[in-house]
Amino acid sequence: MQEGFAPSSPDRALGKVRKRHPDLPTIGLEEMLATFSGGPVKVNMFPQKEGGVSAILLLKPLPVDTVNEALRLWAMDVMQFYKQELVEFEPKLVVTELVPMDATRLVAPGDVSSLAYTVIPWLVGQALIANPMSAAKPLKLYQAADGCVLAWDDPVVSQNDVRYASALHAIEPALVLLYGQSKPYLQLRVKLTQVMPNLKGQKKHAWVKTGDLIVKAKIRSKLDGHGGWETFYEHPTKKLLTFMGVPSLPPIIEGDIPVDSDVRPIYAIPPSNPLIASGTGPLFLDQAGFHLLACLPRTKPLLVRKSVAVLREEKTNATGEVIHLNVMVLAAHADVMLRLHGASSNLSMDSKFFKKVAPPRVTLSRLDVSDAQRMLEGQHDLNSLNEWLLNHVVPASRVLAQNDAKVMIVETSASAASREAGLDPKHVIRRVLAKHGIATQFIMHVEPDAQVKKRKPKEDDHDFKSINSIIEAIRLSGQHPAPTPKVKSMPANTTVVSVLLDRLQNKGWAKFLPVITRTTLGGHTPEIFWFESGADSAGKWFSYSSGLTAIHATDTLLTPDQLKTLIKPAFLDCKVSPADSLIVCLDADLRTFYAGLKDSPGEGLPPVPVDAAVVRIRADHQVAQVSGSYTLSPRAAHFIGTKIGAFQSCESSSVFYFVSPSKQFGSARSQRHNTRYDVQERDLGDPWQQLGVTEIAIIHPGAFGGAAAVAEQVALLCRNPPLWDGHLRLPGPMHLGKQVAADHPIMEARRKTEANRSYG
Repeated sequence: MQEGFAPSSPDRALGKVRKRHPDLPTIGLEEMLATFSGGPVKVNMFPQKEGGVSAILLLKPLPVDTVNEALRLWAMDVMQFYKQELVEFEPKLVVTELVPMDATRLVAPGDVSSLAYTVIPWLVGQALIANPMSAAKPLKLYQAADGCVLAWDDPVVSQNDVRYASALHAIEPALVLLYGQSKPYLQLRVKLTQVMPNLKGQKKHAWVKTGDLIVKAKIRSKLDGHGGWETFYEHPTKKLLTFMGVPSLPPIIEGDIPVDSDVRPIYAIPPSNPLIASGTGPLFLDQAGFHLLACLPRTKPLLVRKSVAVLREEKTNATGEVIHLNVMVLAAHADVMLRLHGASSNLSMDSKFFKKVAPPRVTLSRLDVSDAQRMLEGQHDLNSLNEWLLNHVVPASRVLAQNDAKVMIVETSASAASREAGLDPKHVIRRVLAKHGIATQFIMHVEPDAQVKKRKPKEDDHDFKSINSIIEAIRLSGQHPAPTPKVKSMPANTTVVSVLLDRLQNKGWAKFLPVITRTTLGGHTPEIFWFESGADSAGKWFSYSSGLTAIHATDTLLTPDQLKTLIKPAFLDCKVSPADSLIVCLDADLRTFYAGLKDSPGEGLPPVPVDAAVVRIRADHQVAQVSGSYTLSPRAAHFIGTKIGAFQSCESSSVFYFVSPSKQFGSARSQRHNTRYDVQERDLGDPWQQLGVTEIAIIHPGAFGGAAAVAEQVALLCRNPPLWDGHLRLPGPMHLGKQVAADHPIMEARRKTEANRSYG
């Protein structure tokens, strides 16, 4: 491992030019040095404060003169982009020495270097490619410049009379921490990366083979002036390497891409109807784990033990009371009303959840407003839409609001959804109506001609979009038919408070959206804590529906200070009843603000009552995936099965996992004993998913019967969602908060922009 030191940061020097590059320009330098050295590279990783030096980190060493030559060529090209001379900056862009790094010193008891999280996964990748991996067939693995490992020579291929598809197995090593443990552990995640059959469509990167290294190079397309498109490397890596007289990146050739091509573009947005669906399946993860154990003999698996074999919900006696729910409908087409009426009348037959729970009696009332079709389809400017909502829709809704109608299902269309996020009427409609206390759910109008399709035999004709719209309307109302599930060991009166954190990161400071919910075990009416009349006011507990609209009505997200200002008073009055026991579930992302939530030792938590159980919930990419059953099969890949349960880590007694299969896992039999290499071609279209895993870290067990009892209750909240048949990655009350955050107009518009951004 080599670390090259330069007396000044490339980015710091470039910060003095007239115009900043729209993307981080050091990516091109990383591509150059990775291709030249044949190993991963990180440029300007951690510039030291107070005038320190910046580093270039290389897995495979290069001579100082070679690094400086590449650095100079790259800098000259960047300066040409800015139309400036390099003379002013050249002395600041020189590597002065190459310093070997002893990777064994990066992890010491109580002291893990930040560099370890980059360096050690690189070294693990090097170990993984040293020998073929034993899978359905021996797989030769290649390391990619981004640190992952690819089965490059063995793509999965599918073909029919019209098209073909290919995909690569990828293994991603990472170094992560386990709560309560000072020593990090190795994590392997596996995925299937879809390769484009040609260069038509949205793309941002391509896998590019150069020697024995795979570079994930940035690419884009532009019109060639003759009515066609030309695709090229985003950064001038190919040209600059040619100037250095070394083998460069292979050329990008338009047209169909052979399955063994050295340039394999990656979908920016995966196809909606792929020949090869997502996921490698759990057996491949098991095989990758055993390959790691074989390549690094001193490693051992991270094991868990069964903590709760069966999650049993304490049964409650049904009151026999039927919930009545009035829902407004804003629709331009009568068939939308017919669909919704059919869905609401047949919930007990069409929804698995409502076959077990008595559905509410839903009364739908259509608003009589003019010009609905033009407005709902986005054929207007946003000012006109805003005026139409205020002058027509809101007054019409006030009449129905007298019957306690606080939820509105709004028709939208494909034409409106296809517009840019800033022009999509959905976001304006949701915000304006929220400011008037109305929660919104949208349903897509489908043209009759679009419904006429060639159906498969015995195809399910249920209108799931209408069913889901009715179920979401019930969720928005905050009157939930099923009680919040409770295990027998929990006290009869227990409040569960959850804090979910969402965020948007632009250049500069991030903005945050915390959603604080509370409910009682056995209760039906969750609540939300939010500012009473704006971010400068005090907070209070709202009903779920009122809290949701208060959040959706806000025009800005929160700063870090505002976030803490909201969270602190929520815990001064957080119990539904003062005598209640209390469980507090905190999003792991809150560790940015409260060091006591970090994996490593730290102090500082929200001001929760001293008798509360404090639980950190994590369901992100750092949660360990479940691989096989090491107890039953300690030397070979083994099908793990679909059992649901709560497990306790053998390494950290305070860490539990809720493990559950997805619907795809339970229904796609092809993945249970096979990898993608084993199944018939018709099974490649099935989406394969790993078992769902939620990490439950018990920070304080509170006044309960120990950590296991609290973990069992939280796992049950994941096991039994409020309104759906299935399982959740988050406890139900926290998931209700996540849905509020995801539907916020700012969040929804930004994510639509990201998803729909065209990469050429």
